[in-house]
Amino acid sequence: GARFDQHDLDDDTPYRQVSPRVGVNFRPTSTLSLRASAGRGFRVPSTAERTMSFKAGNFQVVPVEDLNPERSWSYEAGARKTLGPATFVDLAVFQNDYHDFVEPLVDLAQTGSRIVVSFQNVNDARIRGFELAGGTRLLDQRLHLDGGLTLLDSEDLQLERPLAYRPRWSIQLSPSVHLGPVSGRVD
Repeated sequence: GARFDQHDLDDDTPYRQVSPRVGVNFRPTSTLSLRASAGRGFRVPSTAERTMSFKAGNFQVVPVEDLNPERSWSYEAGARKTLGPATFVDLAVFQNDYHDFVEPLVDLAQTGSRIVVSFQNVNDARIRGFELAGGTRLLDQRLHLDGGLTLLDSEDLQLERPLAYRPRWSIQLSPSVHLGPVSGRVD
């Protein structure tokens, strides 16, 4: 498939990009599914990222209106295995390569006790990792237990340091109860 994006805002430079994507899914057995995908991405910085401005104590966010859109390539490969009628496990590895990645950065050139943050374009960035997920259905499909574990390796490739605000490990647990037309879930 392919997607065409165009962004025009007042007197700004119009941005256009065609983003192709290809994916394959193969089922060698009735309980195993293998997948792979690759594609190009495009994201214009949000209005909040471009115009946010506020002060709170010694913390300040300043606007940067001339942000470039992010462009990326993403790759993923994974497998999903069904373990009986109500249980599955899923493993995926992924990598996203970004150009002009938008990242909130602390302005280290500021003096004094004020912490100044603005959204900036990072020349090149990479986020890669793996995800392990699974789930099971119990009590005649009334109780669902789902969860996942993600390991991220993110890097500002120009500064050769991790990207901020991205935990290396994250765990997600989502039990839910389904009683006829009523259900409840906790994440």
